[in-house]
Amino acid sequence: MSLGQTEQAAGDRAAALAAFRMADSLSPAEPWPLVEMAAVLRASGAPEAAREALQRALARDPGCIQALEMLGDLSRLEGDIAGARDRYRAALAAQAANPWPWLGLLRCLQEAGEGSQAEALLEEAEAACGTRPELAAARVDLLREQGRLPEALAAARAAAATWPRHPGLWIARFRAERPLAPPAALAACLDAAPAGTLAERARLAQFRGQAAEESWDLAAALARYRDALALQPEDGWTLSDLVRARLLTLDLAGARAALRDLVRRTAAEARLQGRSANPSQTHFGQILDEFALDAPLLAELQALLALAPAARLAPLRALVAAAPDSTVAAIQLLVALRQAGALAVPAAGGPTSGIPPRLAQYWDSGAPPAEIAALMAGWRAAHPGHDATLFDDASARAFLAARCAPAVLAAYARAREPAQKSDLFRLAWLLREGGWYIDADDRCLAPLGSLPAGDAALVLYQEDYGTAGNNVIGAAPGHPVIALALESATAALNRGDRDILWFSTGPGLLTRALARVLAGQPAALAGMRLFERRAMHQVVGMHCELGYKKTERHWSRTAFARRKR
Repeated sequence: MSLGQTEQAAGDRAAALAAFRMADSLSPAEPWPLVEMAAVLRASGAPEAAREALQRALARDPGCIQALEMLGDLSRLEGDIAGARDRYRAALAAQAANPWPWLGLLRCLQEAGEGSQAEALLEEAEAACGTRPELAAARVDLLREQGRLPEALAAARAAAATWPRHPGLWIARFRAERPLAPPAALAACLDAAPAGTLAERARLAQFRGQAAEESWDLAAALARYRDALALQPEDGWTLSDLVRARLLTLDLAGARAALRDLVRRTAAEARLQGRSANPSQTHFGQILDEFALDAPLLAELQALLALAPAARLAPLRALVAAAPDSTVAAIQLLVALRQAGALAVPAAGGPTSGIPPRLAQYWDSGAPPAEIAALMAGWRAAHPGHDATLFDDASARAFLAARCAPAVLAAYARAREPAQKSDLFRLAWLLREGGWYIDADDRCLAPLGSLPAGDAALVLYQEDYGTAGNNVIGAAPGHPVIALALESATAALNRGDRDILWFSTGPGLLTRALARVLAGQPAALAGMRLFERRAMHQVVGMHCELGYKKTERHWSRTAFARRKR
């Protein structure tokens, strides 16, 4: 058993499986070798074989909670939430004081968008299990995933005072610190990490890489991710970070190799969820293919990385002007601007005054689910002086027909996904009306006027890909970046382009439009704010984990489904 666990940690699944089979032959009445075999089989992309091993384990010990939990996990990944709940409840019936079945049930509620029930379940778990660091970490994660970032951070710091060396709680704390904490506080959190085991040292190295990325020190981030993978080569989370960092540094060969490792590592989960296991049919794969389209341009961009950020700006502007449809050139310009300090917010920023007090949101059909409606109500409550409007498909079409050129309405009608319709509509509304557009899955943490935007006519924030996020946009009517983005999106949709919406109407599009304007008119930056994520997180809890994201209503569930290969 120990040999199998060691081989598994080293990434040799075949050797691990052989060791666990030997353990099973030596102790044929025990369920544990079968449970370990199931874990390896699941990670190897054989969920049915894993399920069969777990059923055999339960035949030996019907109360084996590890087998019940793993069966629950398999059901949850397949989308069978009811079946998963049954397995977790059976585990609780066997051992109600064990926190892990409670945490499985909690994840089911979170994925179903039942946030209030999840909080009640946590209280029930604490009553059954007592005060436990695992449950405290789950509370921090729940608050963070709901976009309640200040509450998550407060809960994390309070729990860390009680259990300062618990690995799971420390991970939850770092993830709560990262969106809000300044660099010094983030460094203090890293310095407090438990780092006694190999897994703990690997996670610390990964998180040091994430902290370096927050400061756009990509060389340091890459070094830390490599350190982490040297300790745990099979860690999918770190592999994902490495792919992104290599993309940002234009190491496409390295990114592709890391993506192959990541896809292999996550093949079982992809199969269970009906996603393609082809590396190109992933978000990373699509970005890689886009970056590689123009080899001569890529070579020029790679050569510029040898220069200091400020020295890269002029040649990057020239390349963006020469290749206005290049997403990679646009991203490189925005990253260089950030690294050169050109995007720093002026000290006398002041509250936003250059954007009209209007607020728009979109939900394509009928009344939004309760979880969405509650988030939307939070925006209205925090902005009593704003004219707030919720658009649906019908009212969006009416607005486009009345206020925009026929080509815009035609493009809206051709959009494949509700999210793509929303992307196009927000640009049209911002161009004609001006104001703030907020995505339906974003939580209001503070009034938008608390952003130090001064009299800026365009307010955006920069994502971890270097792109301009399009889920929170503030703009004055007629802004040239919005106009250019709308023109490009309309043309792409009416041509029938099949790019994923991230490129065609989402952050990729907005980034290209922003870079084109800044390439032609560098002085235009004075009237814009491209905030760091940390600054935007003070106001917006972004991309909350909600139930609809686990259904076909969300673009991420359909863009790379196996049937679309």
